[in-house]
Amino acid sequence: NINNFIYSTNKNKEYNDDNIYIKIGKVNIFATYEEAEIEIRNKTENKMCLTGDKSTKKLYLENKSGTKYSAINNEFDYGNVVMDAKDIKKYKVKFNKSYSISNSAKYLTFNDIILNYDEYLSSNNKTNYTNRTTITMDY
Repeated sequence: NINNFIYSTNKNKEYNDDNIYIKIGKVNIFATYEEAEIEIRNKTENKMCLTGDKSTKKLYLENKSGTKYSAINNEFDYGNVVMDAKDIKKYKVKFNKSYSISNSAKYLTFNDIILNYDEYLSSNNKTNYTNRTTITMDY
């Protein structure tokens, strides 16, 4: 198989609240990683940062026993992912999850979303800035 490709599936999983809409679409499964197409809509009037400032994993998959698989080789791995007000973006995100029939990912987590990025940037106390959220959704 090409590039250790195993199979493709269309997840069509959605998360929706007052601030954000997230849809997981097509997922390609490879021997050494998974690649998910994720659409994100910022539903607010504010600029939003999806990757926050925590040093822990910012976007990851998790299996039923709690093992986490980090996003790799993309914006979520090395930079700030900022969305303008009312913006819609699509990402292809790779996760460091090796293929296993008995070990599938159950959840997708955005660990630290800053809901008003301009306010955060002008804050004198970024460590204690509270207008942020964590989203865990079915994968």
